[in-house]
Amino acid sequence: MLNINSHVLTVSVFVSALLVSSLTLSVVEQEFVREPADQTVVIEHGDTGYFYLYCTVTTLEADQRVSWFIDDIIFADNTDFRDYSPFVIDESRYFLITLDDSIGSALVVHPVTVATAAVDRGPFKCAITTTSSYIVKTSNVAVVTIYEVPRLGHPLCRMSDPFDENIATENLITLREGDTYTFTCLSDPGYPTVTMSWSRNDVSGSLQEYQWAVNDNGLLFLTYLWTPSRLDSSGLNFTCTVGHPGLLQDRTCTIGGFDVQYTPTVEISSTRTHVTSLTDTILFTCTSDSNPAVNQINWLYNNESISPGNVSRFHFQGLSMEISLFDDQENGVHYVRCELTNTVGTGSADTSFVVDIPPVTTALPTTTGSTTVVELEPTSSTTVTKYAGDLAPAAQQQDGVIIGGATAGVLVVLLIVIIVLVVVIVMKRRNSRPPKSPEQPDVKSDEYAEIGQSSDNVTSAYATVNVAFKSETDGTFAAASVDIQLKAQVATKKGDLNKNIPSGNESTTDGPDKGKVTELEMSKIL
Repeated sequence: MLNINSHVLTVSVFVSALLVSSLTLSVVEQEFVREPADQTVVIEHGDTGYFYLYCTVTTLEADQRVSWFIDDIIFADNTDFRDYSPFVIDESRYFLITLDDSIGSALVVHPVTVATAAVDRGPFKCAITTTSSYIVKTSNVAVVTIYEVPRLGHPLCRMSDPFDENIATENLITLREGDTYTFTCLSDPGYPTVTMSWSRNDVSGSLQEYQWAVNDNGLLFLTYLWTPSRLDSSGLNFTCTVGHPGLLQDRTCTIGGFDVQYTPTVEISSTRTHVTSLTDTILFTCTSDSNPAVNQINWLYNNESISPGNVSRFHFQGLSMEISLFDDQENGVHYVRCELTNTVGTGSADTSFVVDIPPVTTALPTTTGSTTVVELEPTSSTTVTKYAGDLAPAAQQQDGVIIGGATAGVLVVLLIVIIVLVVVIVMKRRNSRPPKSPEQPDVKSDEYAEIGQSSDNVTSAYATVNVAFKSETDGTFAAASVDIQLKAQVATKKGDLNKNIPSGNESTTDGPDKGKVTELEMSKIL
């Protein structure tokens, strides 16, 4: 009896172990064949996208199913959405599909847009659950990343002038030095927002952006202000780069090929800076850096424009000018300016030179008995003075006077300005004959005068001349003091004219010759 019971117990234990082993084997064999995996959805601006998530298993028990979760909230079982899920599914976009030859389902989401990205990104997972919502096994968690990238053709590069007029950038772009131009880069903003930057000659980060904003068309734009200079070559280019994680590589647009035009930068050179001879010439040459080329040249001499037709002393050839025919009347500093003009503007350069030509002077020969006449013009009242004594011998002792006349036509002369030395003639009576009436002096040709220096570098000199008149009737000498103006240029070398000049005098204003002296005969002192 004991043995039978022992055998029955052994069989029962064996059956129980077999059942447990069978149940354990069944649980172990439930595996996920396909689990939800991370997805990246790239949508072009204005378009839509979609994605699939799969969840299949090896086997399911009678009371088991495949359930879907979003952010740990169950929202569907097998192919049915739960109406009581706290997560409300948009069944117009979410679909559960039964897969042939597979246990489980696929979740399809379409259309996907930027507007739905916040919901559609998940995270998603699936699980084997029982009818009592017991979770038997859970899959991996999948996250859906949604990118919206700019449309093909973006970014767009634009350029505008100071008047906000668009500039065509297909060919060589003509600009003016000193003007400020605006580069604008336009792009769809993207999701997440794109990155934008300007670079010069592909040097990243070489420019500071001016403005970042969205225009009325929903386009994101980035501007840069540029003021070109003549140093900017035609090979210069500006590139806008747009970056986005949804793009395999950055997109770019470029503006380049510039013709920067500018006013001429002028330099002037000359073959000499001093003119010291009547035969000297000066050649002036202009050089310039300009774009476009110079189309007009203008020369100014002492701030006055020189006519190209003036070929008497100005000679032109290309960008050169020669000046000749100098004379001593031009002594001093003179200024020359070269003005070069192109379609952009005018540039100029200045220089100066000095004319220092010595005056030409000649000495008049001294001839006994000759007469030199200087035209005089009275400028004030005449004073007549009488002296006693015979001054003829004293006057005849005067010598060493050389009067030089400047050559005609010389305007600026180092003229020895005349100092008028008063020739004081002391008259003596030679005989006892009574003098004639002073109202009618008998004037002969014995006149004596001394002329001295009064000023330098003048064409007319002012002087006072005292002239003595000897009367033939009674031997009396009369002197007339006259303020005069020399009409000719006279150079005087004074001898010793002041010897034996008495100091006594008597002044009168009588006489018919008062104020009428217009000529000075100087034969006696020559």
